[in-house]
Amino acid sequence: CLELAFGGSGQDSSISFKKNGRDLIAEAELALRNPSAQRYLFSVLISSVQRRKARSQQQQEAGDSSRRSLMAATQQSVSRLEPSAFECIVRLCYAVLEACTEEQNYESA
Repeated sequence: CLELAFGGSGQDSSISFKKNGRDLIAEAELALRNPSAQRYLFSVLISSVQRRKARSQQQQEAGDSSRRSLMAATQQSVSRLEPSAFECIVRLCYAVLEACTEEQNYESA
């Protein structure tokens, strides 16, 4: 479901997180009780942010140094998630928080 959330078409206002009758978000929420799955989620979120920052820096270096082009590059670096993709990410992060709370692992939470 992370692949769908980050690689969504951008044209459709709603991304379907159901595949072959399975609710991918619900399955991911269950999987996120596992600490290694939690680390994977965080690594995907961090790498997505790092890729966007790198693209933004490349655009800034390639373009002229005028204030207008700098503002445009900064605006392009802002992630545009579809509402359904945002909801997916929120649900997955909430699942991690719930799992950490159940284990009383407040430092990780």
